[in-house]
Amino acid sequence: MRQRGVTIIELVVAVAIMGVMVSLLLPALGAARESARRVHCANRLRQLVTAVHSHHDFHNRMPAGVHSRSSAFPYLAWPAQLLPFIERNDLWLATECDYARRRHPFVLPAHRSLSEVVTHFSCPSDGMAEQVHFARNAHVVALTDYLGVAGTNFRARDGVFFRDSTTRMGDVHDGTSQTLCIGERPPSADAWYGWWYAGVGQQESGVPDMLLGVNEVNIGYDVFGPCPPLSGFQPGTRDSVCSTLHFWSYHPDGAHYAMCDGAVRMVAYGTDNGILRAISTRSEGDIASDDW
Repeated sequence: MRQRGVTIIELVVAVAIMGVMVSLLLPALGAARESARRVHCANRLRQLVTAVHSHHDFHNRMPAGVHSRSSAFPYLAWPAQLLPFIERNDLWLATECDYARRRHPFVLPAHRSLSEVVTHFSCPSDGMAEQVHFARNAHVVALTDYLGVAGTNFRARDGVFFRDSTTRMGDVHDGTSQTLCIGERPPSADAWYGWWYAGVGQQESGVPDMLLGVNEVNIGYDVFGPCPPLSGFQPGTRDSVCSTLHFWSYHPDGAHYAMCDGAVRMVAYGTDNGILRAISTRSEGDIASDDW
C-alpha cells in the first residue's frame, strides 16, 4: 500500500482558501467588537445622565457646567460634581480637601483628582481617557470623552450647561426628551483639551475643555486661529486641533448624545445642523421633529 501525500498545489490552494476565509471574518469580527464598544459607550453615557438626575434630585439643580474663578470651587467641571453619584465619593472628599488646601486646582502640587482616571468618562472606542497623560504645561491629567452640551455656543449660554449654570429640569422648556445634555468628543492628541476634573477654556467658559456647543464659535483662542470660525457636527481626527471645536467620536457613523430625559441616541453625521441647534437649546421654542 502506498500512502498519497499532499502536493504543493493542494497546499497552496488550501492556504489561499484559508486566507480568503480570514479576510472575510476579520471585518465581521471588527464590526462585532465595535458594536460591543458602542453599547458600552452608550451605557456609560446613560450612567452619567442618570447621575445628573441624581445631582438634580439632591441639589434641586443640575451641576454647573464649570465654576468661575470667584466661586468656592474655581474651574471645577460638571463631571467632578457628579462623583458622589457615580460611586466615587472618595474622590469627592479628596476634592473638598484639596480646595480647602488650595483654591487653584492647577497650582503644583495640583489637586489629586486632576490626574485620577475615572472609567465612567471614557468611551471604549477611544481608550485615550483610560490612562493619564502629560499635558503641554507638564501637568499629569486625566481625560474625558464626554462633554456637557453648552447649547449653540459658549457665548449664547442657551444650553443646560455653561459657566456657573444652575439649570433645573423645569427650566428645560423645550422638553427634556428634545434637549441635549451630554455628547461625545475625544480629547486632543496633546491632552490639552478634555480634562474631566477642571478647566478654563475660551474666555473661561469651559469650552472646549469639558463643555461644547453644537455650532461652536472660534475666537482664535490659543491655537484655533486656522480653524473655521464656526464648527458644526462632523467627523473628526485626533491630530486636528479644529476637531476639538465640534462633537465627534470614533464610532464610524456618528456620535452618542444623552438627552435630558435620560435617553441616549446615536446621531448620524450629516444630520441637519438646524436640527442639532434646535435640540441643543433648553428654552428657545425651536423644537425639532421626532424623526431626526
